[in-house]
Amino acid sequence: MRIAEYKTRIQCERRCLGNPGFWLPTANIAIIQLCYGFWSFDLDLGGMFLHFPLPKWLHKYFGVRMEEIAQHINKMDGHHKFQAFEAWTRCLMGFGPSPFLAVCFYYHGEEFIIGNPRGSNIALRWDKVVLNCPGSKTVDPCFPWVYKWDNIRKSVAGAIVTFVADGRASGKDSEHA
Repeated sequence: MRIAEYKTRIQCERRCLGNPGFWLPTANIAIIQLCYGFWSFDLDLGGMFLHFPLPKWLHKYFGVRMEEIAQHINKMDGHHKFQAFEAWTRCLMGFGPSPFLAVCFYYHGEEFIIGNPRGSNIALRWDKVVLNCPGSKTVDPCFPWVYKWDNIRKSVAGAIVTFVADGRASGKDSEHA
């Protein structure tokens, strides 16, 4: 099965959807959050766009042709009846707004999973942001210039940084990374 046709018009994508610009972290952000002795893990979100839904109002413009297999599936018991054209409900590769939609959905999910950063049983919890700027009286070269501090663990808090489909988790040990 493959996506055979887009039923949308180029004008609709340009006028109605737009391609908003948005900020993404860089690899330098992941490195900045590391401290000596920290653990770091790689996260790979393969097929990033296919994990996230298209807005419901766009379903009618995108679809998958099912003529070749619909007749065979419709003969099977226990399956819903397929039509010749089924709606495609996931973000698409090559569709202008897909990166923006996928990243928005991802960050909403990440925020939900991490939870309240002040909670006592949260792996990525933190209590305050510390400025460790060069030239200040309290500068400590063992720590990053700016970091989140966890008072319960008495260490720099763990972090997750994601670059669209690739991410880095870091923390003082494997449990908190």
